[in-house]
Amino acid sequence: MGIRKHKKALIKLLKPHGWELHRENNHFVFCHKITNRKLVTGKTTNCQRVYKNVMGAVRNHDAKYLPLNDNLNTEKMVA
Repeated sequence: MGIRKHKKALIKLLKPHGWELHRENNHFVFCHKITNRKLVTGKTTNCQRVYKNVMGAVRNHDAKYLPLNDNLNTEKMVA
């Protein structure tokens, strides 16, 4: 998978969870909108395990730093 496709796939995975791409040099660095925590991933990949590891890190972050009742999609539900 090329770097461009890998970047799009990561953005597609992380955007609904409140992460946005902060910078890309030798790694992709994502920053959370609410907690301002950083998530660093490699720029290239050779297996699907990378995506599972990223989603595991996101789940651990949400459980540790976000309250249980905090839902990032509340704007859509209320409106």
